Amino acid sequence: MVRILLFSEQQYIRRYLQALLDPDLDLEVIATDQKVKDAIKQVENSQPDIVLMDIDILDIDGVKATQNICQRCPHTKVLVLSSNDRDEYIHQTLDAGAMGYLLKDVSVEELREAIRFVCQGYSQLESSLLEKTILKVPASTLVSSNVTERTSSVTIPVQENKVKLSGQKSDFQLFGKLIPHPSPNQSEPSGNKQIAWYQLLILLIIAVSCTVGIYLIRQVLRKPLPALNYLQQESTLLGTEFTGKVKPAQTLKIAASAPSVVEKINIHIGDKVRLGQPLLVLKNPDGDREIQQLWQQRQSILQQEQAALQQQQAAQQQVFIWEQKIKESDRQETPLATKIADADLEVALTQTQADRLPLPQRQDSVERTKAIYERSQSRVRRFRQLYQQGAIAKDQLEQAEADLKVAKADYQVAQTAAVTAKNLQIAKQQKFQLQRQVSLEQQQSKQQELKAQLQNLRLEYQQATERLNLIREQSTQLLQRQTPSVNTIVKSTSAGVVVQLPVKIGDQIFTGNPLLELAQLKYLNVEVLVNARLINALRRGQKATVQIGTGEAAQKFDGKIVTINPLPSEDMSHTVEIQFENPTDALLVGQMAAIRFLPE
Repeated sequence: MVRILLFSEQQYIRRYLQALLDPDLDLEVIATDQKVKDAIKQVENSQPDIVLMDIDILDIDGVKATQNICQRCPHTKVLVLSSNDRDEYIHQTLDAGAMGYLLKDVSVEELREAIRFVCQGYSQLESSLLEKTILKVPASTLVSSNVTERTSSVTIPVQENKVKLSGQKSDFQLFGKLIPHPSPNQSEPSGNKQIAWYQLLILLIIAVSCTVGIYLIRQVLRKPLPALNYLQQESTLLGTEFTGKVKPAQTLKIAASAPSVVEKINIHIGDKVRLGQPLLVLKNPDGDREIQQLWQQRQSILQQEQAALQQQQAAQQQVFIWEQKIKESDRQETPLATKIADADLEVALTQTQADRLPLPQRQDSVERTKAIYERSQSRVRRFRQLYQQGAIAKDQLEQAEADLKVAKADYQVAQTAAVTAKNLQIAKQQKFQLQRQVSLEQQQSKQQELKAQLQNLRLEYQQATERLNLIREQSTQLLQRQTPSVNTIVKSTSAGVVVQLPVKIGDQIFTGNPLLELAQLKYLNVEVLVNARLINALRRGQKATVQIGTGEAAQKFDGKIVTINPLPSEDMSHTVEIQFENPTDALLVGQMAAIRFLPE
């Protein structure tokens, strides 16, 4: 981890550089300053690895500040950032002890690589400045002589640096290494062309010795350290100061719940938000179309409901009409038809009886012909006696017998006519009874047809009612369906500080895409590494002191252990998290903290 202190009088430059360097895991900005005296004091207190100094405004004071930092803190390396490319100014800065000199138009990757190379002890120069400075750097730092080999060598500790020149594109790759240069007045000795056997033997002995030494060192390092008892662990822990980076105790990510487009952003990174505060406005691109479709569906279902209601009312009206017809038929037509049939039968019977009564002028009645016949028989018998007695003539007897024959024939005809009349009366009576039955059956059939038609109408009414109820249920569900919103306001689900805002206005996002991240600064955590030989002396809930910063500006907090990772890492260290309260919501995240554990 490269610890960096930023120094510039311009606040926006400090913020810009910090935003560029913080995302890298191996680079950490521990402090920023704007005054020379404060910067030198801060360097002495925090002992950073790199001081990145902007000296454009400071002018010659920046050179003096560089010299003071290099003298007071020899382990801290200074990397100068400037827009001035004058030769004398560059040499003044390098002579003051700066390990690098970069122009402000350097790219982000070049700046990060330059910091890493300077931290490793290599000087860093812009490629465009190399031609001006490479031959003018003091020989004490760049040139070394080798008398035994009678050669001169120049050490150029410049790591790979890629720059983009104005007007053309070119990449310069310069590596820090020793480059030998043969003397112009002396040629290479001839003895160097061959290597003697004793030189090979010496090299072999050296190689074997190095191998054995490395092996022995590794065996010693692999030897396990002696175990410590609880009191020894506790004593060691209480006398040891651990360092770790401050981070939020809890972070909260808010993600998109549906595909949408960012319409408006109400917050910025670093803003403190409260619970329920509107953060963003998201626009649903399909919202208008869905609302139009929902409106059309509602209109269609209302039209269907109106049509079904009209059908139900029409069916109900038909049922009412046919019920009235059946009632009217039961009340009038059926009794009337029965009365008519009974009247017809009565008339037929009466007519039959009237036909049976003999009229005075009729001569063919059975009683009259029978009486005439019997009287003729009596007369014939008397005339026969009188004829036998000789009282009458024979022709009178014959006349009486002839009258008897005529009376007998009339009597037989009258009898036949009576039987025929009776049969005719029976036949008429049966006919009228059949007519009455037919009339009544026709009336019943008509009643059944009316009732069947009424049943069909009632079935149609029931079906229309069921369809109407179904459409009304669909209409109710459709009306209760939530209208899709065109704009969705994303509100904060918790109080905190905005630490990430990966979206901008106009971005199209999908379900699950992160919109922002909130950090709760009321409680902060510090992670420290504790060796496995000491971890058993720690307990969850154990108190500790947390110190951030040094000197008068140091801040102290009371903390406690919240997490102890039971599994050690490869270097046999356990991760321990200490949590402390940050009542003022101070921006302490990312700073280094010193931890001291307190006895239980």
